[in-house]
Amino acid sequence: MMFAILGIPLKKQLHLSDTGFGLVAAMPVLTGSLARVPLGIWTDRFGGRLVFFVTMLATIAPVWLVSSRTRRNGGNSSCPACSWTRPAYALPVSC
Repeated sequence: MMFAILGIPLKKQLHLSDTGFGLVAAMPVLTGSLARVPLGIWTDRFGGRLVFFVTMLATIAPVWLVSSRTRRNGGNSSCPACSWTRPAYALPVSC
């Protein structure tokens, strides 16, 4: 996993406890496992191409929102609603 390599610097930069870092590292695996059950059922029922297409359509809005918030705000930490989208290790962005 990616977090095995980046774990110590990531934990220091984000000031995470052991429990917090464990949750950050486990969340992609947990959400992927939970999403596989309904997606597998829908794939059996409707076919893989349709489910894949709908899944890709469903990801367009969240990806666009995160990128537009980050670009518009420049990762400014004074905006609590937007600052979570900019990783702590990213370079400053000018708008």
